[in-house]
Amino acid sequence: MEKDRTLEVVAVGTLAKGMFVAELDRPWLQTTFPMQGFLIDDEDQLAQLHRQCRFVYVDRRLSTGEHFRAASNDEDGAQIPRLREASDTPLISSGEQGTERGFFDVLKTLQNEKAQPGRAILGGGRESARKSAEVLGDWKHWFGDRFRRRSPQQEAQSGPVEEAKAAEWGNPVVKLRPVALPVEKEMPVCAIALDSAQTIVVDVVEDIRRNRIPGADRVVDVVEAMADSVLRNPDALVWLSRLKRLDDYTYDHAIDVSTHMMVFGRYLGFDRERITLLGTVGLLQDLGKLQCPPDLLNKQEKLTRPEVTVLRRHVDQTLKMLSNWKNIDPRVVDIASKHHERIDGSGYPNALAGEAIGLDAEIAGLIDSYCAMLVEKPYRPAMDSQRAVERLIRRRGEKFSESVVDQFIQCVGLYPVGTLVELNSGEVAVVIEQNWVRRMKPRVMILLAPDHTPNRYPITLDLILEPLFDGEKPYQITKSLHVGAYGLDPREFYL
Repeated sequence: MEKDRTLEVVAVGTLAKGMFVAELDRPWLQTTFPMQGFLIDDEDQLAQLHRQCRFVYVDRRLSTGEHFRAASNDEDGAQIPRLREASDTPLISSGEQGTERGFFDVLKTLQNEKAQPGRAILGGGRESARKSAEVLGDWKHWFGDRFRRRSPQQEAQSGPVEEAKAAEWGNPVVKLRPVALPVEKEMPVCAIALDSAQTIVVDVVEDIRRNRIPGADRVVDVVEAMADSVLRNPDALVWLSRLKRLDDYTYDHAIDVSTHMMVFGRYLGFDRERITLLGTVGLLQDLGKLQCPPDLLNKQEKLTRPEVTVLRRHVDQTLKMLSNWKNIDPRVVDIASKHHERIDGSGYPNALAGEAIGLDAEIAGLIDSYCAMLVEKPYRPAMDSQRAVERLIRRRGEKFSESVVDQFIQCVGLYPVGTLVELNSGEVAVVIEQNWVRRMKPRVMILLAPDHTPNRYPITLDLILEPLFDGEKPYQITKSLHVGAYGLDPREFYL
């Protein structure tokens, strides 16, 4: 297979800090490294590379310092922006700084749009679609055509090399897919797609409760819009899905699972069609729970064995529902049928094990579990992301494949979007955007001052640029905070 000619083959013994490793001399999942590549930051990474590889492929366009090289005009494919460094500007984003709209400005604008009469997106049917189109027109005027759908040529250039078994089990040659828009420019368009998705979920649930058969086409159309947003910037949809809640577990869990499945699919380098498939499964895979007794779903004590048996029937109920849908993709039904199977054979309904489950169904099961942990249940409080990840690690190699767990952890990162963090300045912030090269230095919005009083106009900091406080110390995250720390609810900044 011919390698991307923009990459440089480098012997492991000549690697140095600041180089971006884009590919290895062996499949990613046979190593401990993230599939999307990584920037060499420390001696430990160099030692791991010495142990696991003989040579690697370095992308100078994503390297830093003396190892950086700009993309030349004759290189094929979309131009990949260089990694920003401390010398770049601006350090702070806010509406008070020039003409560029800051993150908080966008939140307030979205809030105002939602409050205006006739602009409520959630309502269902053709009227909802018409209003969504009106709002989309307004945001198009603001941002121009910068959020247009990627062309087939761009999609082909940034997607993986799909090759039978390797592609199925996550070993394609993956190119880092660059973020096309910053999160604040993607959010307005993403908000429309998310509103439409919420409308669709409500409509589907209502159809099922009234014994009507929904059509799959409307669902796929909405998921495609969400998938396009994820391809441009995966953090926007994650952020808004955490803010724009319907406060109904049935609806919110479906949106959460769909969102995280698409973001993970993007991380793994899947193409748009497969990302859309995953997103559709996420919305529909638990519809059968609508047939479960509500007192069983809301029980605060441990379920008895007969109650567990009743609850597990929701998979069969889901399949029965979906089999009657018009134009349903058979792959959606197949993945939904397996998302509660586990690699050790302990799952249900058919006790499948290992490769019999399939990668997409295993992804669906893992993310279903992860998203459920983040939500408060009658019998336990909501977990923060780090505790949920720790639970997944305990199931690694038992319930879920080691490679799938490892890559998902790399995808969500140590500080997922929406995580409350404390900075070394004493300020409290919320993570609004990942940095896909330096995962310990995301973009954050500062909510509380050092004395923990609220900021009336929160600013954002890009920690990769090493902004200073007190004139000399670079900002750093000291720890993540539990859900609701200091009484903070990020939704207050949108709802």
